[in-house]
Amino acid sequence: MKYITGEYYHVYNRGTDKRKVFQTKQDYTRFLNSLNVFNTFDRVDHTNRILSNSGLERISTNLDSIVEVVDYCLMPNHFHLILKQLKDDGISKFTQKVSIAHTQYFNLKYDRSGVLFQGRTKAKHVNSQEYYQYLIDYVYFNPIDLIESGWKENGIRDINKVIDFLDNYRWTSGKNHVRFKDQLVA
Repeated sequence: MKYITGEYYHVYNRGTDKRKVFQTKQDYTRFLNSLNVFNTFDRVDHTNRILSNSGLERISTNLDSIVEVVDYCLMPNHFHLILKQLKDDGISKFTQKVSIAHTQYFNLKYDRSGVLFQGRTKAKHVNSQEYYQYLIDYVYFNPIDLIESGWKENGIRDINKVIDFLDNYRWTSGKNHVRFKDQLVA
């Protein structure tokens, strides 16, 4: 896909064979740190302290971001990012660096080898305000699938439980969209 600078994209990928790509708090935290650290064309040294969250450091002091991370949601076996490309080839470079770094980290930590993600990172161009709003909603509600108690089969019985769960789900920026609470309760 040819990304257009100044445009928004829904970028996502999941673990190969639907494998969990985030197993611990450290896995999630390191990936979120990566979204900042690898947001550059500059070389990033992460090999010496690959298992340390604090070991992610930029080589250069040039902090010109190549993408804007508008929204994100990390699930045990996949991730969603809504990105705005700020520099030509920014999204391609960013997703490549983040995916490779997470794979290297994960493989070292869990003593495995090989690919972690299912093929190349997928992306869809956000070409309308309606699609953008849909994505914001989708990112916010994505963690609902993690709620146990058979809500899918039986319908949502306690909307307050759902709202509380979404508000407390740590691995998304969607909780910043408080307007949903009013829509759910209405």
